[in-house]
Amino acid sequence: MFGFFEKKKILDENLLLQIEEELIVADLGVEITQSILSTLKKTKGNTEISIEELKETVANILYENVASFYKNDSIFINSSPFIILVSGTNGSGKTTSIAKLTKYYKDLGFKVLLSPCDTFRAGATRQLKLWSEKIGVDIFLDENIKDPAAVAYKSVDLALKGEYDILIIDTAGRLDTNSNLMNELIKIENTIKKLAPSSPNQSILVLDGTIGQTALQQAKSFAKAINISGLIMTKIDSQARGGILINITKTLGVPVYFLGVGEKEGDLKEFKLQEYIKKLLG
Repeated sequence: MFGFFEKKKILDENLLLQIEEELIVADLGVEITQSILSTLKKTKGNTEISIEELKETVANILYENVASFYKNDSIFINSSPFIILVSGTNGSGKTTSIAKLTKYYKDLGFKVLLSPCDTFRAGATRQLKLWSEKIGVDIFLDENIKDPAAVAYKSVDLALKGEYDILIIDTAGRLDTNSNLMNELIKIENTIKKLAPSSPNQSILVLDGTIGQTALQQAKSFAKAINISGLIMTKIDSQARGGILINITKTLGVPVYFLGVGEKEGDLKEFKLQEYIKKLLG
């Protein structure tokens, strides 16, 4: 970011316009961008500023905007079974992210059960089953149950009886504009509460970081339907449009827990806010 900045420059209106363009292209959003520009005007207006000073100022503002949402960098497991509901649109990398999350917790020594509630796609259950076999965890399977909420209910029941530490529920990949599918997601959430009233302990939304403002709109739609508590961002490039991650965190008021950094089950990286901001600014 700020590739046009080669040496110290006077922070005048022309330079502020250049900075604004960089921030908008990076998908930081209007609110955060205006906050940065306002601070720069007050502290450095019409004086010389270096690239180092500019980056430090922007980094501090970005951190202050979202730091309060990052009390923990990863999902803290504080009950058993700990129920994680995972949602996301088609193509976001949701099922692969579930596989990565499963391996992450299995490697930490947790006993994980998977629940395939994506009953509308013929290959969805099979895909999750293959991942469960590869990683070496259990999966709830009953081909006679077609209703996603019923699958979730049975899975919670099994998790409660089977001494599992974590239950990860895979919901159907859906378009956020499809009201029927969003209503189904609400039904799943309400159904599992019948057996475990405080669940889900985490409701994770998987978002594709490459689609910019579309990811923000998707996040808003899901947050209207269910209580989203955290995010997994896939395909994110902190050197390009990575500001959307900061933008979504600010808008939803929830943290990013993990970044998907590849296609293998081990390609899941715990999100570190300060480290990410530093990479974003280059």
